[in-house]
Amino acid sequence: MKKLFLPLILILALSASAASQPAANNDDSQAAIAVARKLFAAMRSKDAAAIRALFTVEGQLVAIEKPRDGQGISKTRVFTADAFAKLITDAKGSEFIETMAQPEVKLFGDMALVFGRYTFYVGDKFSHCGTNSFHLVRTVDGWKIGNAASTLEFNCEQNGAEAKPAAVKPGGRRGHCLVYDEQQRRVILLDGYGPPNPPDLGEVWTWDGTRWELVPGSGPTARSLSGAVLDSRRNKIVSYGGVGNRGYDDLRGDTWEWDGKSWSQMTDTSVGTRDHHAMVYDAARSKTVMYGGQTSSRTWATDTWEWDGVKWTKLAVPGPGGRAHFAMVYDSKRKRVVLFGGIGENDRYQNDTWEWDGATWRKLSHEGPPARARHRMAFDSRTGVTILYGGDGVKAQPGRGFVVLEDMWTWDGARWTEIKTDGPGKRFMHAMTYDAARGKTVLYGGGDGTSNPDDTWEWDGKRWTQAK
Repeated sequence: MKKLFLPLILILALSASAASQPAANNDDSQAAIAVARKLFAAMRSKDAAAIRALFTVEGQLVAIEKPRDGQGISKTRVFTADAFAKLITDAKGSEFIETMAQPEVKLFGDMALVFGRYTFYVGDKFSHCGTNSFHLVRTVDGWKIGNAASTLEFNCEQNGAEAKPAAVKPGGRRGHCLVYDEQQRRVILLDGYGPPNPPDLGEVWTWDGTRWELVPGSGPTARSLSGAVLDSRRNKIVSYGGVGNRGYDDLRGDTWEWDGKSWSQMTDTSVGTRDHHAMVYDAARSKTVMYGGQTSSRTWATDTWEWDGVKWTKLAVPGPGGRAHFAMVYDSKRKRVVLFGGIGENDRYQNDTWEWDGATWRKLSHEGPPARARHRMAFDSRTGVTILYGGDGVKAQPGRGFVVLEDMWTWDGARWTEIKTDGPGKRFMHAMTYDAARGKTVLYGGGDGTSNPDDTWEWDGKRWTQAK
């Protein structure tokens, strides 16, 4: 591709960090910004089909290139969405990183305008800066880009434009899921919410141990407090249920599968709506196991379900009783599902440990970590122990509410052991998974009692390290 075309491929990107900043406190504004975020992700991954899907049929891009010496008239070039997508597909070399600080949104009924200043890098090298303007129209398929325009400016040193953009991250959120994809050797983040501005569609992010990347493409509607696992036999992520952006008026009872490229909705709805549940994949039996949570009538679910890739099957067995905000993992060493804690039917915090062997639930212990909920667990296959971190417990002093915890424990199948270490600090409704290729437990996000940190932490068996 000619060097002249390079800026034209990139001028209309919006960074995820910019899009996460609230421009107007309403759903339409956030949905409009989300379109720009997806365009950025599609450009970064050079996905021409995803780029085309974000434009109207007549969509176009206008590049306004200012003279490098600052003198004379700007050059204007117009590209169709198809031509723009082809340029991206043909582009080679370093990644394209554009940061748009504090984008603004203006709404005019079925029209929206997203605009703001940007800086642009090719890999680590600064390229140019300018102003982006996205003109969107509302369609039956949501907001689409009808027209976009950008200035290309090369004398940017005076306004500090050469400051390298911050790393792109999923943003602070709670109630999300982390799953490890063995084939891609990446951690996958799904869903969650970062009030007050949730996305309009569910997001998929990947973590390779160095950086986060937003995967382009549409999927299930946005949700939190769902369940997700990797079916390693079929190499598909399975997601079920959760709470939509409208809260308890927007409960989900759907099964979705992701093959690494696209989402597919399954037809079996026999489980019904479910949230605050937990799911794991039993690799020895090639089944996804779901337990607990709450139903649409806000009653406690006490049933155990299994998914085989085609249908859900309800198992007629007694279990740990109704509960929510508990944690569950699959112990691949002993081929058992491990469940701990949560809030029970009596609205009390629990500190019991249970195991599922594929046929029977069995209570193993009432000793170990103090009673808690909203904690998370991961199984470290290298050391053969389950790792538990954080959550919340009942306040010691009288009154309602809870205290956020920051303790860490391991379970070896027989006993719990507390691990005294510095780490992520107070945390609840975060997400954890084990990266088998790198031998590290990954923790992302959650709440600390005052905010929703957008940080990534890794445990190597000896110490926690925060990823930069």
